[in-house]
Amino acid sequence: MIRTRRILEMYLNALARLTLFRFRPKIVAITGSVGKTTTITVINGLLTDLSESKTIDSFRTNASNNMNGTVGVFLTVLGSNRFVGPNLSGLRELVRLTVTTLYQLFKPRSTYPGLLLLECGISGKGEMRRMATAIKPNVVIVTTVGHAHLEKGMATVRDVAKEKSELVLACKCEGLVILGADNEWTRGMAELTKATVHLVEGRGVAFGVRVAKLVAGWLGFAESTILTLLHSPAKAPHRLERIEGNGFLVIDDTFNANPLSMKLALDTLQAERCTGRKVAVLGQMKELGSSSQQLHKEIADYSRTKADIVLGVGEEFGRLYEPDGFYKDSAECALNIGKWVGKGDCVLVKGSHSVGMLRVVEALTEGGERNGGS
Repeated sequence: MIRTRRILEMYLNALARLTLFRFRPKIVAITGSVGKTTTITVINGLLTDLSESKTIDSFRTNASNNMNGTVGVFLTVLGSNRFVGPNLSGLRELVRLTVTTLYQLFKPRSTYPGLLLLECGISGKGEMRRMATAIKPNVVIVTTVGHAHLEKGMATVRDVAKEKSELVLACKCEGLVILGADNEWTRGMAELTKATVHLVEGRGVAFGVRVAKLVAGWLGFAESTILTLLHSPAKAPHRLERIEGNGFLVIDDTFNANPLSMKLALDTLQAERCTGRKVAVLGQMKELGSSSQQLHKEIADYSRTKADIVLGVGEEFGRLYEPDGFYKDSAECALNIGKWVGKGDCVLVKGSHSVGMLRVVEALTEGGERNGGS
């Protein structure tokens, strides 16, 4: 079985190298014992905003399906989200993937994503080198190194760090390396590359936000541009759109939500001047994969430092705000929002589009006047 897997990995490695040589996308690769999925989710949210704003080329990621092993990364490069196993159905999928890949090679470069965002995990010694030398990333992120995989050919944390460092060694000289500053093993990797190195402090969403800004900056966007793309109602409706009237101010940021934009919206609420209270009405964030619960918990904790009153809408926030201040859906919240808001208050309403937080805005602002973003 192990030999069959290695043969499969070698075959997919060759197809992936051929694809990358033909289309030459920029590659952002992330690894680490802890925090890589949270970080890639935050970066994915920012890149989605940039892509929707037509400011970067289309991009591809394995953030939502967690295909972060050698086989999974190569499949992501080839545009597949289905694992290939050592059985008849796997063989059929492999044949289909081969034909699709060879056909794709004759298409224009514009048909392939301009950016790949890849989470790179390992389950044994030697895997990271095989993965890293195949993808040759432009940007490398290492979150932290700890006690992981010690039973699979890596007897000490030093062994794990050496394995993770293969990704740093493979980074292109003109690229960018971002390392977790709070971990001695990741800090030491700064000496292994000629690429530009940034040491970033923090963990969780806070770490992800700092890393996402650095990645966007490397892509050519200033921090002010990033904030504008996230929050400009002139480019998309319901992005920090201010609605005055009925005795209070509503900030309509219901276009969509991810951990990064949620944090920035809460910062905006805290900075807003008002004579009353700061009220945050937060709808569930969708498509966060296996890190959804953790990310909602971190945003819930963050929101309590930015607002006087916080209401949660949706199942993920229900675990964090019940029994008070929680509504199962936006319709229920819209029916009850009046009892939470008073004269002089400033109210932020935000959530993923599919949660329907616009209902809450409409309940609050009937007859109000929209004034655009801040």
